[in-house]
Amino acid sequence: MPGVGEKCRACGCTESDLVETCADPYRVVRCSRCSLVAVRPQPDVCQLANCYGSDYYAEWAGAQALARRELWRRRLRQIRGLHTDGRTLLDVGCGLGTFLELARASGWTVSGTEISPAAAERAGAALGLEVFCGEVWDAGFPEKHFDVVTLWHVLEHVRDPVRVLRAVSRIAKTNGLVVICVPNLESKVFNCIYRVVRGRRVSLFDPMGKEPHLFHFTSATLKQVVGAAGLTVVSIGPDVGQVETVKRTIDSVARLLSMIVRRPWYAGLMIACAPEAGPSN
Repeated sequence: MPGVGEKCRACGCTESDLVETCADPYRVVRCSRCSLVAVRPQPDVCQLANCYGSDYYAEWAGAQALARRELWRRRLRQIRGLHTDGRTLLDVGCGLGTFLELARASGWTVSGTEISPAAAERAGAALGLEVFCGEVWDAGFPEKHFDVVTLWHVLEHVRDPVRVLRAVSRIAKTNGLVVICVPNLESKVFNCIYRVVRGRRVSLFDPMGKEPHLFHFTSATLKQVVGAAGLTVVSIGPDVGQVETVKRTIDSVARLLSMIVRRPWYAGLMIACAPEAGPSN
């Protein structure tokens, strides 16, 4: 069995099944117990940080700037709908810091973490934000400090999602909220269209790709990961996070189809969690 001896980050199982072969030494495997899909072996930290240099964010600050600002405004409205109280907010993997800039303008006291030195420097200097460059567990945040912690399409990029979420759980208030968005491995509409247009299926990992995804989540495995980190699911549903017109149209169709067939086939997942026991659906 491929992956024997390498523990699943979510459940600790050492057995897995091959999903996709990649350039040596990498492969994509599915845990035989909990079905979490992951890349083995994991790229090292320096290699990952180099993926997110200035070039990675060029389009964000250029052609997509207005669309992304509207996306971040929508994110803020969603948070207010989920958590009406509180003023302290941490964005893990804050990129250029635009979301934090808008949150601060809306009355939040904000902090951010980012593993990309280029992005952290830009967010800190240009926007005057408090941004820690490195992993969230090294940032030195006090326990039970933040009312809201967000991870917008970050968890799929990290080497150990459970460790990240355990660190987040420690620094989130007991009545606080943790909001996570990730791509959906079960995005059947997007995958089908991609296969028709490109003539091949979506590749799950390319070591030379622009933004390597180290983990691939379904609604079930995302719940498994947050549970392993000691978080309780409050709600889970589609993430309306596309900024490109074509992708937004495809995702609108996917969300409509998902409602009809009652299957989570949309492009992204949004899960809200609590660091203490609470309602789950």
